[in-house]
Amino acid sequence: MSQIDDDEMDAEATRDAIRALKELRDSPGWAILTRVANAQVKARTDAVMLSPRGEMKTEWDHEFKKGEVSGMRFLLELVDNQLETLDAVKDFEDDRDDDTADDTSSGPATDTSARPASFGRIGPGPDNARGSARRA
Repeated sequence: MSQIDDDEMDAEATRDAIRALKELRDSPGWAILTRVANAQVKARTDAVMLSPRGEMKTEWDHEFKKGEVSGMRFLLELVDNQLETLDAVKDFEDDRDDDTADDTSSGPATDTSARPASFGRIGPGPDNARGSARRA
């Protein structure tokens, strides 16, 4: 397979993953899972926050519950985080494909239209108010 074919397969796989994760997130099962997991997170958080500290067994139990809460929160955020990442990858691939299709020059294209006029230097200088005031 050529590099182009591999890139097309990657783009197709990205679109498939986005579609599958959106279907998962929009499904009634995901709503149930989210509701149950949030209830479990609250129960465990309350158990840790509302119980007194003291014995070593209690401390270990608290740490275990905090780990469970962390894992459940991770699961609940996983789909949205993956969708954000995949959407960014898809946008990048689409932009790259558009640039490739529009590029009729023989050399690499340099687009300076989106480049800011200043890269925000730190410290006195022409790019900030203190530097400008000093020169005046």
